[in-house]
Amino acid sequence: MSLSDDLAILESEEVGPTRVELVSDVVSDASDSETCARLDKPEHTLRDELRELKGLVVELSKQLEAQAKTTQTAIAMPTTGPIRSLRRTMMSQGFSANVCDKIIRGIEDKLGVRELRKKDLVDAWALYLIARDIDVRALSFGCAPRQVAVLGSAGVGCTTAVVQLARHFNWGDSSKHKEAVSMVSIQPRGVGEAEAFVRYGSLLQIDAEVQERVPQNPPLSMQGGTVPLRILDIPSDLSELCASLVGSVDERIVLLRATDKSEDMLKQLEACHDAQPQSLAFSHLDDTTSVGNIFSVLIESGLPLRFFSSARDIVEGNPYILFDRLQGFSCTLQQAEARIAQQNKAAQGELGDR
Repeated sequence: MSLSDDLAILESEEVGPTRVELVSDVVSDASDSETCARLDKPEHTLRDELRELKGLVVELSKQLEAQAKTTQTAIAMPTTGPIRSLRRTMMSQGFSANVCDKIIRGIEDKLGVRELRKKDLVDAWALYLIARDIDVRALSFGCAPRQVAVLGSAGVGCTTAVVQLARHFNWGDSSKHKEAVSMVSIQPRGVGEAEAFVRYGSLLQIDAEVQERVPQNPPLSMQGGTVPLRILDIPSDLSELCASLVGSVDERIVLLRATDKSEDMLKQLEACHDAQPQSLAFSHLDDTTSVGNIFSVLIESGLPLRFFSSARDIVEGNPYILFDRLQGFSCTLQQAEARIAQQNKAAQGELGDR
């Protein structure tokens, strides 16, 4: 049975946001009655699901292990075999090529060692499963005004992520989305006034520090109006302000730097405790990112994953940020990436002409 067939079997079962617990049980090889009750599944069904997932991981690990023994160095991205199948499956689920590569690199990083530990592979595979089953509360256009707070320590990229998010929501068909995105950026100095607004695809006002990291190319223009979505960027060191968000903000997301150690990320999460965060996001994904660290933080926190943002996104301010299955998205991830690819191709053509 192929990897895709195995995955189809897993996807046929409604596990939903409890996927973290399911994968955690695979790692610990436990399927007791308490787990069955938590997943609201009979034990024989859960055992079948665990057997399918474990069989898939073992099959993949054996093939990777065999390849690892034939070389002294880390293997480059295979063009055939289980990794390619895994990447193809993730792409079909709507993940960007960049994020697929990050997750797969987490697997490939293990190939440089003498033995491939199955738990390492499970960690990487579990991150994909968790990301695929992101628990998304609707941020739909056309509903009552929504407020989203992005919290995080200084330097993790909260303000940039907020700007990217605001701009991303401003893509689309003006006939469907009549209102512009308003963004409130509350800095550590305690300024509570609106510092930045996004209207018709252009930034009208923003402080100088953020201006340097804002994309220069505006997204697709809109004819008028505003999207009923308000995004707040709240520094986590303002605990009193964080506490005031509870009950007044629809979605409270903690942004963590993916290149940090897991214990450091958990400390940052604890600093946002007063805001009672509802989901996690990770910024600065790059070649040094540990998939295992991200996985352990997700398991420890028990919170669903909201989005990834790569290191390049933060530095260059690319006008999109990864969301999966976000309802009401006016521009799909594929459309955004196609537009960026087109821009890159045009830029390369200009260089060739020179």
